[in-house]
Amino acid sequence: MRSISSGRRWLKRSTLALAAAVAFVTPVALAAQQQTGAVLGRVTDETGTRGIEGAQVIIVGTGYGDLTDAQGNYRIDNVPAGDVQVRVRFLGYQETTTPATVVVGQSVTVDFALALAPVGVDELVVTAVGDQRKRELANSVARIDATQVVEETPLTDFADLLTGRAAGVQVLSSSGTTGAGSRIRIRGSSSVSLANEPLVYIDGARVTTDASDAFQNLTGGQTPSRLDDINPDDIESIEIVRGPSASTLYGTEAANGVVRITTKQGATGAATEWRFRAEGGVINDHNDYPANYQGVDADGDPCDLIAVSAGNCVQSEVRSANLLLDDETSPFETGDRQQFGGSVSGGSDLVDFFVSGEYENEDGVLPQNDLQRVNLRANVGASVRPDLDLRVSTGYVSSDLTLPQNDNNTLGFHLNGLFGGVEPDSWFAFSPEDLENIVVDSDIERFTGSASANWNPLGWLNVRGAGGIDVSNREDANFFPTGAIQAFGLETGLRIDDRFQSLNYTGDFSATASADPNEWLNSQTSVGLQFFQQRVEGTSSQGEDLPAGSNSIGTAAVTEATEETIESRTLGLFVQQQFGFNDRVFLTAAVRGDDNSTFGEDFDVVIYPKVGASWVLSEESFFPEASWLSSLRLRGAWGASGNQPGVTDAIRFLRGVPATAPDGVDVIGVTFTPTPGGAAALQGGLGNPDLKPERSTELEIGFDADMLGQRLGLDVTLYDKRTEDALVFRNLAPSLGVVTGRFENIGDTRNRGIEAAINAIPVRG
Repeated sequence: MRSISSGRRWLKRSTLALAAAVAFVTPVALAAQQQTGAVLGRVTDETGTRGIEGAQVIIVGTGYGDLTDAQGNYRIDNVPAGDVQVRVRFLGYQETTTPATVVVGQSVTVDFALALAPVGVDELVVTAVGDQRKRELANSVARIDATQVVEETPLTDFADLLTGRAAGVQVLSSSGTTGAGSRIRIRGSSSVSLANEPLVYIDGARVTTDASDAFQNLTGGQTPSRLDDINPDDIESIEIVRGPSASTLYGTEAANGVVRITTKQGATGAATEWRFRAEGGVINDHNDYPANYQGVDADGDPCDLIAVSAGNCVQSEVRSANLLLDDETSPFETGDRQQFGGSVSGGSDLVDFFVSGEYENEDGVLPQNDLQRVNLRANVGASVRPDLDLRVSTGYVSSDLTLPQNDNNTLGFHLNGLFGGVEPDSWFAFSPEDLENIVVDSDIERFTGSASANWNPLGWLNVRGAGGIDVSNREDANFFPTGAIQAFGLETGLRIDDRFQSLNYTGDFSATASADPNEWLNSQTSVGLQFFQQRVEGTSSQGEDLPAGSNSIGTAAVTEATEETIESRTLGLFVQQQFGFNDRVFLTAAVRGDDNSTFGEDFDVVIYPKVGASWVLSEESFFPEASWLSSLRLRGAWGASGNQPGVTDAIRFLRGVPATAPDGVDVIGVTFTPTPGGAAALQGGLGNPDLKPERSTELEIGFDADMLGQRLGLDVTLYDKRTEDALVFRNLAPSLGVVTGRFENIGDTRNRGIEAAINAIPVRG
């Protein structure tokens, strides 16, 4: 595997330049902290009676700010003396700015009464360069208020939180069994050969969503999802970046969209709050399965229609039975579910915290189908100085899952019932008693953590840094007891055991400089550096011919073992420039360059550009006033992103095989050719030095409208996405004597469509 080229010096030079810029401004920032006063006050709703907790109050053009406490109070110290603008923001309310004069050594009181604006254009959205107002974005970014959804809707996993809550986002269930996961598709599938899952970030750390392939091969397609390791009750909000025109700054692997998850946190100065929850219930299978039918003659012998047409028999009766619904034969049982959790949050003047725990236990409706899971989370934030905030987020999950044989599978309960006969014991190949002996387990221990810093050394400069790690230790086991399955070579017993560790490291650093040359022009320049490394290593072992009663590979007569290590790295640098005109028109241009270890050795750095515009048309003086229309924003964007090749697709490698030398000594040889039986996973790789990432470009245009006193919101987007250099497996001539083929960039795909979302508040009270 090719490491990142040392010759691509422009990335390294840019990194050093960014570090030098940060180092340069440090003494300037320290010198600027003098001659200050304080701003304090209370933020309430428009009635002026109820305090709003968690509202963001900032001094415009500086890094000074605070979050309101449970009563809506705030205090900002060390504010430079002079005339300032105090701005308050909170989701669901209109942003408000008030002037104030700060006197050295004194406090000035500024109170706010916020008007409701549930679907306004000033909603804050988390982006690759930090928090931005919706009005500034050229793309449509969906935001889900997870806290509200969890309180109003019963949820069992993360997929339930996404389903039906964002236009263009599909959640596809792989199975209805307990613990089976879902696949997420944003604006459809664009790759023929690669994964079409979006990137997922939790509190700034990129996390894996990969599951074990062994489940898909041995249980008919059902497989768990690592997204379900996330406890929905711990999530504050979710931002969904839908396509390449919006995900350019995330670089390679972001062509399928990005899902950013922000977990809950406490609030400085807030009183300690305890929450407890409990859930319980039963699970039943309510499917109406078709019955089995059989024609018989007068003697009761089978007589199907083929035999009737041949004149071999005459049907006198058609019998029917339903093995899956009959109480005497059905394998289904009543399952149950329990879930218990609690959390505590709060904060002092400098530190805030959120700690939670949850236990979940679910037994499915089929034998050998149950899930036990424990989730723990601890988030801590600290305002070290008025211009520096630090935050640490940690999450741990321990999960034990057992899956049944199911779906399109000869060993599945459904198939054997649907293809069976009309007698109680006439299952197709195997009875439920046989299948109950098969065990498929997946145990996982997972830790996800991130640390971030937000520094405002100068009023015009904001510096952000974040690092994260996602560690998963997974054990997958498949066990077929001796004598349980009399087919497929399983008569003598089989056990497969896979143990893998996945390590994901994230580094994300950026700086944004703001300038206001005059009252009608605003400029924001952002530069950033991102690094991601994924390393997966583990062993797979298999044992056949087990002694009766044993489930240990160590007792097997025939054993096999393989070892696997895969690693990939991505290093990216981006620059973005945004101009705002009268806080109504915003023009954005950006470019990102990526180097990735999965690229072919003859392929250089890939460049992804982006341009976009946003115009709040309803705030123009010439826009006609209409009582039914509160605001109207037009937007459009074009951008590119990528999808990286497989880890070993670009490199040439050989497969080691045992051999015996003429003198009888055992040695290790190498070969390109497949193993006997053609096990593709064990053959060598020819590689492709010209291999490059799939490149997706997208054009999207649309508008956002708030109507009827901001009780009704309409979001409409038209998009056209094209993927070039799509990876396709090309077969090679057998006469070459090597592998059957290799991946090449020879495909093209296209996705286009219309998205429309309506947000309505019919009653406000």
